[in-house]
Amino acid sequence: MPKEKLTLSVDKEVVEKAKELGINISELTEKVLSGFTFEPTEVEESQVRAKYMELFETMKPVLQKFKVHVKVAEMIEFDERTHTATTYWSADLYPDGGLWSSDLEQEFDIQKFSLDEFLPPNKILTNFINAIAEGIKGQKQRLKELEMVKKLIEAISDFVERK
Repeated sequence: MPKEKLTLSVDKEVVEKAKELGINISELTEKVLSGFTFEPTEVEESQVRAKYMELFETMKPVLQKFKVHVKVAEMIEFDERTHTATTYWSADLYPDGGLWSSDLEQEFDIQKFSLDEFLPPNKILTNFINAIAEGIKGQKQRLKELEMVKKLIEAISDFVERK
């Protein structure tokens, strides 16, 4: 099938992190766009909720691999008096598929979320890429620390053996 050029604007930070992760944004975008081949006539809440659940299931293996979690929902309160918005709570998707709010210290049932509490898909994607980047960074740091501790233990062992 012939290709057509498309201009896509993405946050610079997201592009850099995607490159670090070896993600080809063009290829990924093409796959995502090809997924929009169906055009629902009416969208019911249950369909949207089901799509969020499919998205979360798709994310789980990567979350498990990097042992990270991703913010996917939040409740914002708007103070009419001060005209300010405050995040009341947020919920993260964990590698086991559970939704947990550290703000409220409780687990959530995805079926009880109001659709307006879920973050927009593009925000979830940004959070997902950021979480993976942090996970990789954390694993690299842990490897460096393990190597350093190993060298220290080897030095201590050598010292003890000589005594």
